[in-house]
Amino acid sequence: MEDLSVILISSPYASRPDLSIISQVIDSLSILSGCENLSVTILLDGCFVDDGKDSRMKKGRITEEMFVRYNQYHETLLATYLAPKYTIHRSSEHKGFAFMVKWGLDLCTTTYALILQHDRCFIGEKIDYIPLLLQYMERYDFIRYIGFPSINNITHDRLLETTYHLEILNRYE
Repeated sequence: MEDLSVILISSPYASRPDLSIISQVIDSLSILSGCENLSVTILLDGCFVDDGKDSRMKKGRITEEMFVRYNQYHETLLATYLAPKYTIHRSSEHKGFAFMVKWGLDLCTTTYALILQHDRCFIGEKIDYIPLLLQYMERYDFIRYIGFPSINNITHDRLLETTYHLEILNRYE
């Protein structure tokens, strides 16, 4: 597992500057057999203050109060999650999740990455199939990272074929 690292993507959230949610995600890595000691890169998406006080966190628009709390969150992360195990970067502009993943992969120093979101933790019993996933990644050089589905991904296989014309990603050998 020495060629795998974690990229954890965070963004403005109503509970900021509290670290309890992201801490639960980080602590949940202990459920993944062999992943307890992986290096973790925490990426904070950029944002901007909306003068109209109409926050749209998914769009990076937040209120002045939320901006202050997000800055506090950033400082608390820096004070809590220390090098060399943790690296923290903050984007100067709003990128959104997909471009944050790309940025994380550009920063990644290992061949493979495990992509996590700041509010999705692992639950249940020990998960021991990460080595198997790494074997597949080594076999198929077009796979660079592991991501985990959410309810929004239910129709992903159909989207790959009908919208993106990437049906090759749905083939298993």
